[in-house]
Amino acid sequence: MTNDEKQEFYTRCGEILDIAHCWNTPVPRRTRWNNRVVGNGRFPGYGLIRCYGKDIMVTSKAGTRMFATVDDVYEFLGKQRSNGKN
Repeated sequence: MTNDEKQEFYTRCGEILDIAHCWNTPVPRRTRWNNRVVGNGRFPGYGLIRCYGKDIMVTSKAGTRMFATVDDVYEFLGKQRSNGKN
């Protein structure tokens, strides 16, 4: 995923969960001094959603799940939201 795709993905996840997501543009080359902001994918009160190559990990109070596509993540988050497990 490109950074633009990740930003759109996290924004959509935030819309589904009804939690605002603050995007932090990643630095091109991390050093000790230039990487002082919290990473993307944090949703306060819900958990963490991270992209690892093609896989997406969702960590919440309900546990950790791995997904292969963004559509699977959207479906999972929608189900959790409708079941009140936010």
